[in-house]
Amino acid sequence: MFRALAIAVVLFLATTPVRAVDLVCVQNEAQMVKAAREAGETLVWLGSSNYQQPFWFFANWKNETYTVWFQLPDSRICTGGGYFGRILQIGGNPA
Repeated sequence: MFRALAIAVVLFLATTPVRAVDLVCVQNEAQMVKAAREAGETLVWLGSSNYQQPFWFFANWKNETYTVWFQLPDSRICTGGGYFGRILQIGGNPA
């Protein structure tokens, strides 16, 4: 819980809020990577949805945490409370 609170504080201080939901956004990939690094996470993989929307998946295996970022049509990169959490299982093995 502390990790979620810490990343939320860092993101809210360093990013632009989006609508009345709990999303926070950065302007570019460098800012996203910096926020992930401050949360102790590194890029695990990058994907694209069936609608060509980019998604970035960061994780901290030691602390068993993850964050998902996605790009909006206006090019901002966002995440929020519903997009980070605790890793429960890695492959076929519990975390």
